[in-house]
Amino acid sequence: MKKFVTLGEIMQRLTPPNHDKLEQCTSLNVTYGGSEANIAIALANFGHDVRFATKLPNNPLGVAAYRSLRQYGIDLSPTIMGGDILGTYYVEVGHSIRSSNVVYNRKHSAIANIKYDELSLTDILKDRTHLHVSGITLALGEDLKNFTIDLVKKAFDLGLIISFDFNYRAKLWTVEEAAQAIRQVLPYVHIVFASLYDIETIGGYTTGEEYATVEAHRQGVFTHFMNHSNCKCIFGTMREQHSTHQNSLSAYCYTAEGLVHYTKKYTFEIVDRVGAGDAFVAGLMNVLNLEEQNYVEAVEYGLASGVLKHTINGDVLIANDSDIKDLCNGSVGMKR
Repeated sequence: MKKFVTLGEIMQRLTPPNHDKLEQCTSLNVTYGGSEANIAIALANFGHDVRFATKLPNNPLGVAAYRSLRQYGIDLSPTIMGGDILGTYYVEVGHSIRSSNVVYNRKHSAIANIKYDELSLTDILKDRTHLHVSGITLALGEDLKNFTIDLVKKAFDLGLIISFDFNYRAKLWTVEEAAQAIRQVLPYVHIVFASLYDIETIGGYTTGEEYATVEAHRQGVFTHFMNHSNCKCIFGTMREQHSTHQNSLSAYCYTAEGLVHYTKKYTFEIVDRVGAGDAFVAGLMNVLNLEEQNYVEAVEYGLASGVLKHTINGDVLIANDSDIKDLCNGSVGMKR
C-alpha cells in the first residue's frame, strides 16, 4: 500500500468573481491551495494514506487552512502551529485574449520563516513509502530549503520512492537560485516532473550535442540525466493555448529503460487552470508502479486528471478513480 507524505505551503487563495480584475472587484472568493497541498488532497481523494507537513499561524486564518486539509482525512501530525502570517495569493482569472494573473503575498508567511529544527525529519517520514516535494518549497526560505534537501536525502537513505516537480516560479526566485538548490536534490529522486528547459538549464544536465528536432533534443538530455542519476522516469505536459479559456494538452513520458511515449491530446474549455499541474502529478502517482513499469498507463491517467482539473473551480482536483477512467475512455456524457 502506498503511503504518501508531502511538505509545503498551503495558502489562502483570493479570487475576484466573474473574471473581474483586482482593481475593480468589491468581493473575493476564498479557497485554500498550494502545490504540495493540492497533491495531498487529490491523493487522499483517490483513497491513499496521505500525510502533509507545514507550519501555519495559530490564528483563525491558520485554523481555516488546517481544516481545509483535515476535511479530506489527511494526517497533519507533523504540522506545527506558530508564526503570524498565512501566505495568500490573488488569482485574476482571465478570459478570451486576457491572460490570468497571480499575485503572491507570501514572503513572510509562517512556513517561509520556519527554523530548521521546528520540523522533524523522523516524524515526517516515519512509516511512509513515497515522498513528494517541489521547487516551490525550496524557494520559500533558507532554513526550509536546507530542511527539504536533508528530508530528501534521509528519505533516499530510508528507501522511500521520491518524486520531484521542478515547478519553477520566476516570481519566487531566479534561475541561478533555483539551480543552486535543485541540483542538490536531483541525484536522489526517482520520478521527475520536468521540461527540457528544467533539466538542461536549471538542472545543469547538458550533452553538448546539436539535435535536429525538439523531440530528439529532449530525449538526448533526459537520457543523459537518467544515466547520471537515480531517476527512473521523467514526465511532463505540453500545452497549446488557443485562447485564455480554450487550451489543448498532451503529455510525455521518458524512462531509463528507453521507453518514450506521447499521449493523446485533449482540447477543452477552462473554468480554472490553477492546480492542473498538481492534478497531473497526483493522478500519475496514484497509479504509477515502478516495479511494474506501467508508465504509459500512468501518464495517460495523469493527463486525464490534469485535464479534468481545468473544469473545476479552486486549486484542487475533486475527483475519484471512476471520474478519471471515464475521461480516459471518452465517456463525458451526463451520468444518470
